[in-house]
Amino acid sequence: MPVIEALLIAGAVACLVHAVHWRRGHGDSSNLVIWVASILALLMVEPIAYFPQWFGLQDTLGLTFAHNQFSVQFLFDRLPLYIVAMYPVYTYVAYVLVQRTGVFQRCHPIVAATCVAFTFHCLYEVVDTVGVQFRWWVWNEELSTSTPALGVVPYLNLQAFSLGVPFGMALATLVVSKRSAPSGWSLARNIALVCIFTWPVMFL
Repeated sequence: MPVIEALLIAGAVACLVHAVHWRRGHGDSSNLVIWVASILALLMVEPIAYFPQWFGLQDTLGLTFAHNQFSVQFLFDRLPLYIVAMYPVYTYVAYVLVQRTGVFQRCHPIVAATCVAFTFHCLYEVVDTVGVQFRWWVWNEELSTSTPALGVVPYLNLQAFSLGVPFGMALATLVVSKRSAPSGWSLARNIALVCIFTWPVMFL
């Protein structure tokens, strides 16, 4: 548990540093947009997963999983810091790997976003699979949404968070970040738009 926590927090910081340098060196703000948006978009949906009763979803959604206790916890000890760091690490690394291939320039944004989602899925499912076995979290197996499953990962979770979220985030980022190195206000606007449009795309 301390190893994965330290690794992902250090990885998130390294990705942020890279995104800032990339923007300065290449005039491309999309890397910074997807790094920040991946955290903010996470914070928009995580409270629903941890506290469905706050939103009147206790009967339809239920408590799907619970995290183990790590060194830094948020949301009444429900959200570990390493989970906050995990999303920008895997989303950013997947985005950059596809970016380096030139797919963003050669292909339609939907194709490019699909490549990012596939790459994210290949990377993230390693943690998604071993996390349960190492007791980083446990699934509520009494819920109907826990089946069917791919190994220890419920298919609904895999579909939504391993494919839908990175696809929506990459697609929104590619669409809104066409201008090179926008101003501070434009950058904030792009981040907000990605956070908002990621979820409708995921549900669609």
